[in-house]
Amino acid sequence: MMPALAQGLVVSFSDSSGSKGDTVKIPIQLDGASNVGAMDILLKYDKAILRARAIEAGELGKNALLESNISDNGEVRIVLADARVLMAKDQLQLSLMR
Repeated sequence: MMPALAQGLVVSFSDSSGSKGDTVKIPIQLDGASNVGAMDILLKYDKAILRARAIEAGELGKNALLESNISDNGEVRIVLADARVLMAKDQLQLSLMR
């Protein structure tokens, strides 16, 4: 059985910057969510430049079950499930150390 895909959902990241050693918070914006109750996001990044520190719920996950796995190989997996469906615009926050 194939999972249902959210039609029209756009995942985007805001520009952020920082100096070496800074912790930079990067909002993960979800636009166009309609009847989305759960999601699984795999984010890959250059581990020679950045180190993932934490995932924060933001508006998106404040009432949701939010789990994340940050590995040393340049990947972050985020799993979110919510009894309410996500609509329109919601947001997660990713903290990276440069």
